[in-house]
Amino acid sequence: GDRAEACDRFLTAWEYTLAVIPEDSTTIQEADRTTPTFLSLEAFLRSLDSDLETVAEDDHTYHKHRLDFCREVCESFPDADDELLLDFRHFVADSLSELDRTADSRAEFELLIEESPENPWAYKKLADSYWLDGADELSNEAIERTADLYQAALDVDRPLGGASMVADRLEEVEHMLADASGADHHGAKES
Repeated sequence: GDRAEACDRFLTAWEYTLAVIPEDSTTIQEADRTTPTFLSLEAFLRSLDSDLETVAEDDHTYHKHRLDFCREVCESFPDADDELLLDFRHFVADSLSELDRTADSRAEFELLIEESPENPWAYKKLADSYWLDGADELSNEAIERTADLYQAALDVDRPLGGASMVADRLEEVEHMLADASGADHHGAKES
């Protein structure tokens, strides 16, 4: 019934789990073989992340718990499968954003793009960080960067859920660029 209390208990269970996992277990599968659990460790990790995200909607302090938890997962299992690490790195960046640590969140997305350029979500979320956090106040350079990121999200070969929304945002950003360019051009003629 009380999700926050459940998260607290699961975070305690996570700490106990970390304490008993052999140090040379660098993947979830290795840790699963040596840890007695009632469900797979990956299912536990994903479930706890999801619950932390849900509880954080009502209690902002759980964004910090989620951030710390997701970082620990990435650090504890550096050789985990790429999909899990990519997901948890996204969760780190999302949590940083929710904690109003925009520069840190953007840096994490930039690293994700550098390390996994085929992942459209990092491009989209980084573009969103500019677009959704004050499009009216963006410099022309930031607007161009946003447009480039949305275009990159659409150009990646992997499917992007919500591609039509990204295309719509790209169109809006391109209109802003055209308007800004027109205003600059008009201002230059008047000078």
